[in-house]
Amino acid sequence: MRPAALPMVLAALVLPVSAEAEQAESILGEWQQIATNAGACLTCRIAFRTGGRGIVVSANNGWTATLARTGPTDLTGDGHWDPQGRGWPTGRAFTIRFRQDGDRLAMTMVVDTGTGQRPTVHATFVRSWQGV
Repeated sequence: MRPAALPMVLAALVLPVSAEAEQAESILGEWQQIATNAGACLTCRIAFRTGGRGIVVSANNGWTATLARTGPTDLTGDGHWDPQGRGWPTGRAFTIRFRQDGDRLAMTMVVDTGTGQRPTVHATFVRSWQGV
């Protein structure tokens, strides 16, 4: 290999990692719910952070999930609702998928009710900013 080609090879190896890290970081932080099929919730928020096994998302209304990136704009994972919560999803497990489209984040959550029924919750989120 010619010495002049070495920087190009190194850049080709580093750029995919940098793009993936940038994409992962773009979802981190707090998001505010703006739409859902589960009833309006003006105070519902979710927050993404890095965790030991991937990205962890937690909601201020009592659920948490661990996610893995499954595409450039997609994350999927499993989670559970707080067993001390209220309402029909209390203590239930679920699968979840997020798809980021620009400044919007679409969520699909399929809840395991234990009865064979699997209600699906759809929600849309936007970045949550101070003072909003």
